[in-house]
Amino acid sequence: MCMAAIKLSERVFKMDTLPAVDSFNEVWADNPEVFRDMELLEGKISVRRTVKSGLSEQGNIYGLEDEEGRVNLNTASLEVLASLPGFDRGIAEAIVDWRDGDSVPAPGGAENSFYQSLSPPYSCKNGDLESVEELLLIRGITSSSYQKVQPYVTVYGDGKINLNTASEDVLLALGLSSVLIDAIVRYRRGDDGMDRTKDDNVFTDTRDAVKRVTDFTDISPEDQSQFRKLLLDKLFSVCSKHFR
Repeated sequence: MCMAAIKLSERVFKMDTLPAVDSFNEVWADNPEVFRDMELLEGKISVRRTVKSGLSEQGNIYGLEDEEGRVNLNTASLEVLASLPGFDRGIAEAIVDWRDGDSVPAPGGAENSFYQSLSPPYSCKNGDLESVEELLLIRGITSSSYQKVQPYVTVYGDGKINLNTASEDVLLALGLSSVLIDAIVRYRRGDDGMDRTKDDNVFTDTRDAVKRVTDFTDISPEDQSQFRKLLLDKLFSVCSKHFR
């Protein structure tokens, strides 16, 4: 039954007519007709996820979630990691120490000597995280801080964030101003102010994203400059290649 759900999801992607762009108004993101109570001989399957804002649940979505809407723990900078919900600079430094190849701890971080002193002892990874749950092995990360950050991080992808699907918390961690984040989200949601509806706007190319956002609302020259720099740094994309 579980494999049938995976095969169903794979079939949906083969129907994608515009693979270079991924957004909330595509079939994979929210489509009860495709993903809810699909009947098989031995029962029914649904592909469902719960949308959260912080720790509060906002409801069920019948569809998949793209990993590129999340921050990649293996490529994110120290500043981005420190800005994630539930994290601070000390935790960010510990993550960087966990994934880098040296044995020199950052001021708030930890290397092998710390982890070997625990009971039971274990080694510092000194390599990429292979799962989000691996965070629970890192110094300073508690069950509470893990629950806060879990909806916003991933270990998949090349680190580029999909501008069409990143949440407000992810955009904030990337250093965007609240005014710019509001403009991006309002542009994406269209006239009805809601995600995953027919009037959603989609960024089809990062090159014209600044123009679309600034034409939509009054953005200061400073915010425009910041947005352009992030796009030039290739921090964003408009497509996703990994889905859960």
